[in-house]
Amino acid sequence: KTYHLQEMGRDTIEANVVAVANEKLYANFAEGFVGIGLKKDEYICDCSNIDDVIAFRKDGKYMISKVSDKSFFGKDLIHVDVFRKNDDRKVYNVVYLDGKTKLTFVKRFNVLSIIRDKEYDVTIGTPGSKILYFTANYNSEAEKIGVHLSTLAKAKKKFFEYDFAELSIKGRNSRGNTLTRHPVRKIEQTEKGVSTEKGREIYYEIEIGRLNTDGRGEFLGLFTSEDKILAIYNDGSYELTDNELTNKYDGKELVLIQKFHPQQPINAVHYDPEAKATFVKRFKIETSTLNRRFIFISEGRGAKLLLASTFENPEIEFSYKNGRGVKVSETLALSSFIDVKGWKANGNKLSAEKILSTKLLTPIKGDFGAKPKEVNSNDDDSSDDVDIETDIDIDTEIEDSTIETDIPESEEVLEEVKEEAPKEKPKFPTLEPKKVPPTTPTLPKEEKEEIKPVKEKFPEIKMTITDTRTKKPEDDADTLGQKSLFDL
Repeated sequence: KTYHLQEMGRDTIEANVVAVANEKLYANFAEGFVGIGLKKDEYICDCSNIDDVIAFRKDGKYMISKVSDKSFFGKDLIHVDVFRKNDDRKVYNVVYLDGKTKLTFVKRFNVLSIIRDKEYDVTIGTPGSKILYFTANYNSEAEKIGVHLSTLAKAKKKFFEYDFAELSIKGRNSRGNTLTRHPVRKIEQTEKGVSTEKGREIYYEIEIGRLNTDGRGEFLGLFTSEDKILAIYNDGSYELTDNELTNKYDGKELVLIQKFHPQQPINAVHYDPEAKATFVKRFKIETSTLNRRFIFISEGRGAKLLLASTFENPEIEFSYKNGRGVKVSETLALSSFIDVKGWKANGNKLSAEKILSTKLLTPIKGDFGAKPKEVNSNDDDSSDDVDIETDIDIDTEIEDSTIETDIPESEEVLEEVKEEAPKEKPKFPTLEPKKVPPTTPTLPKEEKEEIKPVKEKFPEIKMTITDTRTKKPEDDADTLGQKSLFDL
């Protein structure tokens, strides 16, 4: 046992008991025995000698007990696992038949804490009740099931589907919802479950080589049930695993451990004894098999992985002796030195000289997938700010330039327009002065005044025309003669 003391407050200290999972748990489902001494029976998982075991039976009963060499939980076991107290993400999806009413119920529940060696019941507890369908979901997954009714059922449709996502998670004592009143012949899973909860934060504690959700150790990321973990070991191999908290990773053998991103390249520098040279390679993981190590460097005797990194653009510093025997150090950006190739490729030779040392200058792990989200969010915020400022600046420039162009001679009018503009906010504040120009009403008035005297002198002009017709405009006798005509 190793005890980790964690300070919880000024005067309160909580002791977390952590044990190495150095035992293997086995179970005999038919006979109902579970223990670490049943090596001939079915393997369940790794465990420690201080863990608790939870076991469910077909009749709906379940119980929690300490790990031992051999314990009896009752015949017809349907599920056995290591029990994690207060694990609210682990959800059990169950369909059971009530022995009294013959109704079929469906429920989702979790088991947070119960008393050891005491029987509890998933069903209502009536005699003849039994479980028809059962799944244990470590990340609150909710699958779809197909329900086949009995051929003697009176229902017209003998088959229908049900989605567990429609059912809320309740306590272990809840009865559940009625699935059907007709007898059920068979239930099968039609679609794999998807988590109905947000991803859980998983940490890796190197001292014991185990995963946890309690915040101890190195933060690996936010995981859903579909996410995988990538582990790279110092022997030049990598391994993909699921994110079950029961997984074990030896910290002495690890180079790095992180959340797996299929499109994230792995950068490695390794020594090949057959070529007697150091190589650089960049590759993406192409395998999908879980819990199996794959060697990605030379398998010859003396091969060695010098460094590995998943950083986006890693840089290394390496040293060697030139032809004169002088030690030379250089830096190299691996992404510009070699492209991403297959995971079985040997890579490019780092130098023709014998490499003395290598050193990674950048972080060992990259934030693949997380960094673009942060950049996008910042870009969105900054773009909104720029748009607002740009709109305000453009409006101000238009108003100022328009006013100065239309009314440059009157500073008082300009000040009045600026004061009124923020209140009324006209789109084009200079249109009103254009509607009443000072020169337009004066022109027609002057034309009318000039025409009036012309009309009053019209008779004299007519007399003048008469004189021109006689071709003697200045003759007094003719003028008198015309006058005499009007007098008559």
